Amino acid sequence: MKKSIFILIVTILSISSSIAQTTKKDFVGHWTTDGSSVECVIWIDKYDDFQYVSWDKNGGERLEVLNVKYVNNNLIVRTRFKKNNWVVTKTFILTDGYNMTAKFEGDADTILEYKKLK
Repeated sequence: MKKSIFILIVTILSISSSIAQTTKKDFVGHWTTDGSSVECVIWIDKYDDFQYVSWDKNGGERLEVLNVKYVNNNLIVRTRFKKNNWVVTKTFILTDGYNMTAKFEGDADTILEYKKLK
């Protein structure tokens, strides 16, 4: 009986910890935010590298991507908004499979919440 309870507890803890973990693939999708006019699409190419494209919904202008890297379960993207030449480093942190937080640092400092559209 004690062995059964121990196995049940270990199984429950294993399942709950695996659900809470995020992977690279969880970043993949079309993301939007109500806090700005910028949307983005994130995917992983055939070399297992992240690709990122972002644009302004209002003017359609695409942001220039300067650098994309994946460090400690965070996606870090450096972009330039050509209209005003602002350079911003965004650190994306997944909160769950459909939401992520982006911390902006550089010419614009803010935190935005993103929602996955697809």
